[in-house]
Amino acid sequence: MIHLNSNIFQVISKDYFKNLFIKIKQNYTFKTSAMKYNFLFNHILFWENNELNEDLLNTILLKPFNEMIKKYPELNNYILTCQLVFYSSSISNLNFKNMSNDEKKTIIISYVSKYNNKWIEPIMNQQSYYKSKKAFSYFISTINIELMKLNDYISSFINYMYIDSDMRHELLINLESSVCPYCNRQYITPYDDNGKLKTTADLDHFYPKSIFTLFSLSLYNFVPACQICNSRFKLAQGYKILYPYDQGFSENAKFNLKINTTSDINSLIGDNSNFELDIELFNNGNYNEEIKNNIKLFHLKELYDIHKDYVRELLYKKYVYANTYKEQLVTLFKELNLDEHEINLFLYGNTLQIEDLGKKPLSKLAYDILND
Repeated sequence: MIHLNSNIFQVISKDYFKNLFIKIKQNYTFKTSAMKYNFLFNHILFWENNELNEDLLNTILLKPFNEMIKKYPELNNYILTCQLVFYSSSISNLNFKNMSNDEKKTIIISYVSKYNNKWIEPIMNQQSYYKSKKAFSYFISTINIELMKLNDYISSFINYMYIDSDMRHELLINLESSVCPYCNRQYITPYDDNGKLKTTADLDHFYPKSIFTLFSLSLYNFVPACQICNSRFKLAQGYKILYPYDQGFSENAKFNLKINTTSDINSLIGDNSNFELDIELFNNGNYNEEIKNNIKLFHLKELYDIHKDYVRELLYKKYVYANTYKEQLVTLFKELNLDEHEINLFLYGNTLQIEDLGKKPLSKLAYDILND
């Protein structure tokens, strides 16, 4: 929901790589026998003359995904292959019962084409994966078996277990996120535990390490999240959702009030809560599929429904603090040099600035309701 600052890792990246490179190098072994695992292995070149490729590892651990794949195109093939497997439940769970064979074929081919790459072409050429749901499932299973063999080898030297509890808390604290970016409802805050600084946040792997093993330690695969979003809702379910270092809801969707049969004029000025809360997707948005999945995966509509009293309070304040009164406040606080955003903070507890949405719970909700 909330767009995260993609520059937040710059401060810690140097020490992070230094600490992990030692552990990875100690566990790395070039296995000629691994070349026999499957055709995928031949595409990932971690080594140079049987030595660990330090630049490649630096790229995997420290760089954003778009920079990764630009520098090492083979990494894009890995990502696409993993995504093909991970998101395949969106096809497997479809009800094909009332579809024609041509409709089924079109859906399956369209899905596979999104993640098509030269790694999976040998299997694609051997199978008629588009003929039925059963054929598609077998196709995905075949690729997954090969992928798991490769990931098993990768996990022998790139392993999340290298990050202990202290390092995990240090990472999360350095991310400087105050609120869960997935729900924008829960604070994720640091606290002192017998002299050690810890945090209430979970460290979520945006791409689950069970499938995307290569990115188990990648900084840009880490998202600070509340425990409910990470451990109860997201888990490793195959939903394609917004990647918070690239996109948030601010450019693509907004909360709004939806009147119902019990609504009246008082519903719009905060005198009652006879309305519904809805999340409106912008027309022709590029990320509508991902936003819908965010809403479904994190149960946003159901959870935000309990905040109607908060919305009612905002509406009432908005009605009472009409523009005329705000102008009087500007005059009143002029000597304090308060700008418009500080006055908004005084009135509503929110600056109503896009860049501040990650600082307080329900800030996206407040921003949308008060700007509507």
